[in-house]
Amino acid sequence: LDALHADVKARLQQRFESSSSTRFVTLAADGFKTETGRKVVNFTEQVRSAVAFKASIVCGEAHEDAAFYKRELVNQLESKPLLSWCSVVADNAGYMRAALEEVENEYRGLLCYGCVAHLLDLLCEDFGKILKPIIDDVEFVINFVISHERLNSLFLRLKGAHGRGLRSFPDSRFGYAYEMIESLSLNMTILKMLLDPAHATEWKQATTNKNKKPIAQLARFRALVGNVDFSDVLTCVLEVLRPVASALRFVEGDSVSLSFFYPLFLAIVADLEVWDSTPIDEYLLPRYPRSGRALTVQGELRIALENRWKGSGKLVALFHPVHLFAYLLNPYMCPAKSVLPAEALNCVNKIVSKFCVTAAEITEVTQAFLAFHTVSSEEWTAARAHASDASAKKTKNLLDSHLESLSKQESELSNTETMIIKCRAAGNAVDLWTSVASDSSLKNIALRVLSSAPTSCSVERMNSIHKRVISKGRAALKHERIVKLMFCYVNLRLLNGVSDDVTVMVEDALLEALDALELEGAEVGGGDGDGGQGDGGQTDGADKLGAPTPEVEGPIVIQ
Repeated sequence: LDALHADVKARLQQRFESSSSTRFVTLAADGFKTETGRKVVNFTEQVRSAVAFKASIVCGEAHEDAAFYKRELVNQLESKPLLSWCSVVADNAGYMRAALEEVENEYRGLLCYGCVAHLLDLLCEDFGKILKPIIDDVEFVINFVISHERLNSLFLRLKGAHGRGLRSFPDSRFGYAYEMIESLSLNMTILKMLLDPAHATEWKQATTNKNKKPIAQLARFRALVGNVDFSDVLTCVLEVLRPVASALRFVEGDSVSLSFFYPLFLAIVADLEVWDSTPIDEYLLPRYPRSGRALTVQGELRIALENRWKGSGKLVALFHPVHLFAYLLNPYMCPAKSVLPAEALNCVNKIVSKFCVTAAEITEVTQAFLAFHTVSSEEWTAARAHASDASAKKTKNLLDSHLESLSKQESELSNTETMIIKCRAAGNAVDLWTSVASDSSLKNIALRVLSSAPTSCSVERMNSIHKRVISKGRAALKHERIVKLMFCYVNLRLLNGVSDDVTVMVEDALLEALDALELEGAEVGGGDGDGGQGDGGQTDGADKLGAPTPEVEGPIVIQ
């Protein structure tokens, strides 16, 4: 195992350093609790869509606060030359945000921000609080069926082998509430069949066992399933949650650019503006009085969206200046404009100041950015035209294919779904900047910003693998050995180009290897928290820089 680990580490380093165009790396971090109750922090490094497992740290007796996470982030950053890092991304917990802010202030030119997928999940949670009465009804119906064995068996028999079953969602990922509501909406016809008098015998058997449900619960189930308005309400709720849920599923991939998040958010806002909450208002008002409030559900959702955007009170803000700056730097997504809003220029200055030391340097880069973003830019005129044509052609092809597969008209797609297709059709902005732009400070900044990964979802996938390795039966394995097993498993798949189709086969082989190690008397004992970190790297070039988060009143719309 030691020899294999050393070989994989050397091959991985060679791959990441083989091309000058892939020299910028994103460090991602996320913590979780294993099956054995041990708190662990995993780290990955990502170059474009290539994700490699880096390290795993046991928290042990250390207190999980901003100082702890800052120390561990700095340890990982110093494992390679600091100039090779472009960004650090993690979840949006309070202590992690504080650690990211301290690291960003300490290292000039290093962008630190919260995970975009986590931000969208928080937005789903905000919407869910407003729609809570309906979501509670959905959870009740699903849990009533699933928790009752005979009733669930009758439902599965009526559903047959085809179709989607009923689903619930984990409390930690509210974004999947959409999947739960959709599963109920798709199965409402079958659930209504349960109420058919033809199944009276099954109902009698299902409700006369020792775990008999209270009469009130039976009445509530029958009232919800038999209510036509409830089905219409589910459809209406799905319409308002679909844009956020679609965007969340899209950004969870490894090939998503940081420049996609800003236009996706504007598309979500546009979908909310045209959404009609009348069916939900009429359904909730008799059951849950609003105590004299005149706001509709749509009005409440608008306020929630605005508060989440600017981070009102203790809410984590959706907006970060780097999201807008990355969007403005991507010719595939943002067309050239002769004039930009003052708020947009303010965000540009905020990000540029993280890379420049003097006011003269900031002015020089800002002027270069304005020249890049004007229609009359000679260096970019042909490149922009080619990028626009190529993106439009690919977008049309993807859109036609998508509509054909769904048997829909283009008018039926939401703004968010259309924007997702446009993002998928966009070319690689890093390659465009590398081939077109001449060497300059702006080009260096653009490559760093556009190379930055928007989410820490890659680490969450490592957490899932970690849970498979650290089962209760393998709790005695040393943490150092577990880290090496994970390092080899994840990174060999990257180096060898193993597709997801054979993931299960590889995981089974890994588990068999673990069993063999146990039979051979693998090392046992508590982990010392060493995550297999590399040798300390450069520590110079760490300029102090304070960059407070700008106050943003609302989305900056670039027409």
